[in-house]
Amino acid sequence: MKIEDVLDAAAEEAATEMAELLDELAEARRSAVPLAEPLTSWEWIRSFGRRV
Repeated sequence: MKIEDVLDAAAEEAATEMAELLDELAEARRSAVPLAEPLTSWEWIRSFGRRV
């Protein structure tokens, strides 16, 4: 077996693994819960006033 064959096999395996990881990442992004919008300072002040 030549070194070129070994390198080609390793590159193919790495490309396959990378494709699988990218698929998993895409699936995780599709199923992720979006973060809540941060409150503006005015909304925070109003909500704080209601709690006091």
